[in-house]
Amino acid sequence: MGDYVGCKHDPFLHYCVLNVNVSLNPNVPSVQTVIGECVPRSCHSSELRDSIPVPAFLLLATSGAELIDVKCKNEEDEYVFGGGSIVTVILWSIMVCLVIIGTYLGNRDKFWKMFLTSNVQPSVKKEKDGEEENSPLLGGYSSERKKHAILDDDFWVSFWNCFSVIQNFPRLLVPIPGNFGVLNGIRVLSMLWVILGHAYVFRLSTFQNVTYVLPDLLYERWTFQLILNATYSVDTFFLLSGFLVGYFLLKDVQKKAVAGVSWGLFYMHRFLRILPLYVFALLFFIYVSPFLGDGPLWRAYQDSIDAQKSACWTNILFLNNFLEVSKGCMNWTWFLANDMQFYVVAPIFIIFFAWKRQLGWAFLLLVTAICLAIRLFLVIHYDLGTTVQNTQPDWFPKLYIKPYARAPAFLAGIALAVVYTDLTKGETRRVILQPFFVVVNMVGAFILMLALLFSTYHDDDWDEAANDAWQTLTRFAWSVSVAHLTLFFMLGYGGIIRDFLSMRLWEPLARLTYGMVHLVIISVYLASDPVRLYYRDISIVIEFMGYAALSYAVSLFTWLFVEKPFMNLEALLLSSFSAKKRN
Repeated sequence: MGDYVGCKHDPFLHYCVLNVNVSLNPNVPSVQTVIGECVPRSCHSSELRDSIPVPAFLLLATSGAELIDVKCKNEEDEYVFGGGSIVTVILWSIMVCLVIIGTYLGNRDKFWKMFLTSNVQPSVKKEKDGEEENSPLLGGYSSERKKHAILDDDFWVSFWNCFSVIQNFPRLLVPIPGNFGVLNGIRVLSMLWVILGHAYVFRLSTFQNVTYVLPDLLYERWTFQLILNATYSVDTFFLLSGFLVGYFLLKDVQKKAVAGVSWGLFYMHRFLRILPLYVFALLFFIYVSPFLGDGPLWRAYQDSIDAQKSACWTNILFLNNFLEVSKGCMNWTWFLANDMQFYVVAPIFIIFFAWKRQLGWAFLLLVTAICLAIRLFLVIHYDLGTTVQNTQPDWFPKLYIKPYARAPAFLAGIALAVVYTDLTKGETRRVILQPFFVVVNMVGAFILMLALLFSTYHDDDWDEAANDAWQTLTRFAWSVSVAHLTLFFMLGYGGIIRDFLSMRLWEPLARLTYGMVHLVIISVYLASDPVRLYYRDISIVIEFMGYAALSYAVSLFTWLFVEKPFMNLEALLLSSFSAKKRN
C-alpha cells in the first residue's frame, strides 16, 4: 500500500514501513513481512505505533498479524558517505589502477602494435660499442645487479604481471590436473542450488500473497522440498573442502614426514588466500552497498548494516559463527568461519593417518561420534524441528552455524581423501572394481540422497524420536552419500553423469565460487524494489537466473582485480624469498 515513488516526491508526505508477523494458518509458521504507508510528514514513527492508518489496520485485523516495528523515511535521516566509505573507494580504486598498469606493462608491445600503424616497438635505446641496442622497458638488468639487489628487475616484471588481466584470465580456464575435474561440476551445481534457495527464502516475505501461497508451497508441493533442503549444498561444500585439504596435506606429509612440512606456510597460505578478497568484500558491503539503491525497504537495509559494523572484527578472526545472529556481521559468512576452523584442526587428523592408518580411523570416528552426540543434545535441548518450516528460532544460531554441529561433513571429506589415496596409491590411475559392486553402491547412495531430500514432505506428524534422529544424522548421511558417489566418479566410474560433471564448462565457474556475492545482490535488489509483487513460479525462476548471472559476473571482476592478483603476489613473494635464502 502506498506509492513510494509518488510519496517520495511530495514535500508534505513521507513513506513509513510497518514490520509485521503474519500467519493465516496455525500449521504454517508466521512470516515477517512489511506494510508500506504514505502518511503526512508530521506523523512520526512513535505516533504510528499507537495510531495505525486505516488500510494497514484493516489488513492487520483481518490477517491476525502482529505489529513489530514502524520506521519512516525522512530527509534528515539521509545516510552519510563517511570516512569508511571514502577509504573503501580509494582501496578499490588502487586495485583497479594496479590492474590497468599491470595489464599495460605486461603487454605493452601488443598495445603499441594495436595503436600504431608502424611496427615500432617501445624500447629504451642505449649505445654499446658504437651500435644501437634495444632493450625492453622492464628488462635490462645485469647479473651483478641481480646478485646484490633485494628485489631485482625480474621481481618487478613478475610483480606487474601479477595484476595483468591478459596474463590472469587464461589461468581461469586451465584444467584441474588428475581425476578431480568432477569436483568442478559438483561445486558449481551446489552453488547454483544455494542461490536458488536464497532466491526463494529472501523473496517470499516480500510477496503480497505470501500468506496464501506459503501453505501451498510447504504442504502441497512435494517438489518444494528441493528448496527447503537446499541447505544440503552447504554440507557438500564442507565435504569438498575436507577432501581437498586432506588429500594434498596427506600427500605432503607422506612425502616429507611430519617434521618436514612447513606448518607455518600451511596456515599462512590459507589466511593469505582467504583474507584479501574477504576484507575487500566486507568493506564494500558495509561502506558502499548502503548507497547503491533506494526503495521502501532501503532505510531498513541501511539500519541493518549500521547494526553490523561493530561486530565485523570477528569476521577477520573467523569467529563470527559464535556471535548471536542479530549482532553478527555479514551473517552468511558463517561458512567461512567454520571452514577456517576446520582447516586449523585438519592437520591433527592427517598426522594420525600418516602415523598409522588404524589410529587415524579410530580418532576420526571418535570425533565424528562426539560431534553427532553434540548435535543430538542440541536438538533435544532446544526442541528443534526437522525442516525449515518446523524449526524453532534457535535452529540457525544454536545448531546450523556451529562448527561442532557441522564438522561431520568435513570429516567425511577427510575420510574420502584417505580412501582415495589408499586406492590409487597417490597416483591418478583407474582402479578396477567389479561392475556389480560399483552399480549397487552408486545406486544405493543416490537413493539415500533422494530419501533425505523428499522424506520430509508432510513431516509434521513425526514423533519426537524420529525427529531427533533425523536432525542428528541427516547431514552426515548426506555427506557420506555424496562422498560415496564422488569416490567412484574420481575412480573413473559413473558414465554420462561423470562426463557431465567433468565438463570443461564447469572449470572457470568453479574457480569463481569463492567470490560469489549473490546475497548482497539479492539484498540490494529486494530493498530497492518499489512495489510488492504477487508470487509466481516464473518470477522466482527469472530472478534466480538474473542473480546467478550477475553474481558470476561480479565474481569474475573480483577474481581478476583482487583474488587472483593477491594469489600471484603470495606465490611471487614466497618464491623470491626462497631464492634469496638459497643464494
